[in-house]
Amino acid sequence: MSAAANTGHECIGELSHEAAEGRHLPTLRELLRGCALFREDVRSDAAEFANRAMESLDVENGAVHELLFALNDLTILPREEHFVAAAEAFTALECWPGLDALQRLDGAARCHFYAALKGVHPSVHKVAGFAVGLAYSPGLTDAEASDYVSAAVAWLLAANGQTAPPIAWTREAALEFLGTPRRGGPGEHMVEKMLANRSALLGSSSTPKSADQPARRSDTAQPFVQHEYSEEEEPEENASSDERSLESLDAPAAVVFTAVGNPQTSGGQNLLRDFKELLGTPLPLAPVPNLIELRRSLLTEFPYADRVCNAILADLVGRPHVALTPVVLVGPPGCGKTSFAVRLTQLLGLPFEVFGCGGVADAAFAGTARRWHTSGPSLPVALIRAHRHASPAIILDEAEKAGTSRTNGRLTDSLLGMLEPGTACRWRDPHLEAAVDLSNVVWLATANTMKGLPRPLRDRCRILDFPMPGPEHLAILANRILANTTSRRGLHPQWASPLDGIELSALARAWTGGSLRRLAKLVNGVVAAREQPDARH
Repeated sequence: MSAAANTGHECIGELSHEAAEGRHLPTLRELLRGCALFREDVRSDAAEFANRAMESLDVENGAVHELLFALNDLTILPREEHFVAAAEAFTALECWPGLDALQRLDGAARCHFYAALKGVHPSVHKVAGFAVGLAYSPGLTDAEASDYVSAAVAWLLAANGQTAPPIAWTREAALEFLGTPRRGGPGEHMVEKMLANRSALLGSSSTPKSADQPARRSDTAQPFVQHEYSEEEEPEENASSDERSLESLDAPAAVVFTAVGNPQTSGGQNLLRDFKELLGTPLPLAPVPNLIELRRSLLTEFPYADRVCNAILADLVGRPHVALTPVVLVGPPGCGKTSFAVRLTQLLGLPFEVFGCGGVADAAFAGTARRWHTSGPSLPVALIRAHRHASPAIILDEAEKAGTSRTNGRLTDSLLGMLEPGTACRWRDPHLEAAVDLSNVVWLATANTMKGLPRPLRDRCRILDFPMPGPEHLAILANRILANTTSRRGLHPQWASPLDGIELSALARAWTGGSLRRLAKLVNGVVAAREQPDARH
């Protein structure tokens, strides 16, 4: 270990001693490097943090009242749900005069840190994600980078259920937990991989500080959360570094794969080679696009589905990245619900796959165990791996038609754990023999009727009635079908002359609303009539 690293750890040790005695409120970054909590107690640290945070709030500003109430709950014997509520209040706060987005992110992550120490598993994932962001931040010394990588992997292992954070975050307990990845096993491989990835991504800019420069001691009188600058730098000179750090932390990404089970077996070794580039690596999430433009585009193609469109897009308001409650679109055959689902995923920028459920009589969708010759991962895992994306969309087409026999497993049963938020974040893939995070997968399903959809599946999804188009939508839909038909023939849509009044009148007499499939047949008939030679010649 270098002299700078030793000095940095000695500095954290000094801060830890002061924190244990109640003379220093550690920053979240110091906690992730092994500093003890304030008075070595979660509630004491949370109360001190909340009191300092509330001092910075303008009580006259109604926008901060929810956060103010949540922080106040942290000062009086807080429970797990109070920590989570405070984290969510930080996340929901769009503007806080005097504090920037990075500090709000610190506040949310710190509250999740408290909840994680109390055993709230989703918060363990949140802390792991925050630590991964720190590990890939530029502007760190070698010692800081090494510490944050170890912290990231330790929390990832905890999120995967392979270890557990200590209940009491003392200096000794923290070092024991954070040192887990350095003691062999999959964690050691993940540390090496993350350090290599960090070096490849950031290059020489990853450690701009002098190798001999000791880690600077934090100000023990800090009022809340503050940025730290080296003694040679002014805050203005470090602005670009802060912007890069903020970009790194705020970039929507999630770690999906943290381990491969039984890596000592031949099958495990093969999978370890296949997934080694993904273990511990944050994979991108799709940012939420302009919802006004998205709605306009959808209604241009599906003018009759405005209520469905509004209901789904409302779920995206205020989110940092695309995430949707699982949805089942229920409507009669030919209403366009599958086309709507496909177009929605395309406009959201998500990789997707349409999985036809009709006649599926087994649970192979959820993967097959490694001991079988035809084993393979679940469809979500296969999509995530193929597209290197943490939130692919899966469209379960005609879900009510899946087989009902449990002889070889049932598709709808295998979906339940993937759709439930509490289990999706640590769903165990039978092929990997390890937990994976499927909490960001976007699930859309279609059904002609509710009959055949099991109650447990319906309980986990939003059921939206998808309407049939009416005659008032004829012109828009018919011309869209015409353009699509022209494209499928290998021609540019501009070669398709819009339907004229005579053609639309003929279509209106034959189609008074209903199935788009029938309308498509009629439009194709118009196209065929156009191509017939004039009988007069």
